[in-house]
Amino acid sequence: MIFSRKPKTASTKAKNVKVTKLSWRLLLLKIWKVIKISIILMGLVVCFYFIASEGKSWFESKVLMHKKFLLEDANITVEIEGGLRREEVLAISGILQEKSLLKINANRVESRLLKLPQVVSVKVAKTFPNQISIYVKQRVPQAWVSSRELGIEGRNWQYGFLLDVEGYVFKADKDFNESILKLPIIELPILPDSLWELKLGEPLEDLNLKLVLALVNVMQEPLARRDRAINKVTFDLPYKVIIYCNNGLELHCDYFEPERQTQNLIKILDGLTGQKTPKLINLIPKRNIPVIFEDE
Repeated sequence: MIFSRKPKTASTKAKNVKVTKLSWRLLLLKIWKVIKISIILMGLVVCFYFIASEGKSWFESKVLMHKKFLLEDANITVEIEGGLRREEVLAISGILQEKSLLKINANRVESRLLKLPQVVSVKVAKTFPNQISIYVKQRVPQAWVSSRELGIEGRNWQYGFLLDVEGYVFKADKDFNESILKLPIIELPILPDSLWELKLGEPLEDLNLKLVLALVNVMQEPLARRDRAINKVTFDLPYKVIIYCNNGLELHCDYFEPERQTQNLIKILDGLTGQKTPKLINLIPKRNIPVIFEDE
């Protein structure tokens, strides 16, 4: 069986043309709808951006920077335990740049100040509408560090390092007054296995050093009151610590029991009679403490 196509008539061709034109119109309408939606969305984005930027400026000028919340120097309280100056604390804290109490982040201010190696603690308190207080506690210098191995010299303002009673390392700078020049020098021993690592703001973890710092902390004041302030401390590992005082007195001490050794030292110094001047006192024994005088 053979099938044959019917030839297209004029009416069929006209219908096909109408369908094609209708399809194009629908396609163009869809494209136009997409374009209109895109234009509307872009307009909304621009409007929102403009409103947000203007709103931010308005909020900052009318609220954050309102004169009621502006900081004045008289409303900023700075309390410092140590040698840092008020101007330095304010500059590092960034408070003056913010200008308004509402723009200040207390935690961020504390973090900035705690980055200073000589600072041990910081407390920032805001009081509305326009008052702020800053409390800064610095590490108390206990001794200078000296090390031939590291090329560090004690009592050097420019290149010297200081230790607090816990062994934390920090620089000697203009924040401290000249009284730190009277602090004792601790000569670090040469270690057989490794070099000392002095990192600002971090403690030296050597146990012997911590024991020596505790010993110096207990002895320094009683000796200074008796005109025998500690000048230098050396390690005689592993047996004893040698303390050299300003008037030439030499003390041999144990690493442990600083209170007991200090009490025995005070008894000996306060019990001296006549013209005898002690040259060396061995505080390691608990009883029958040996004392060598200058004329012996």
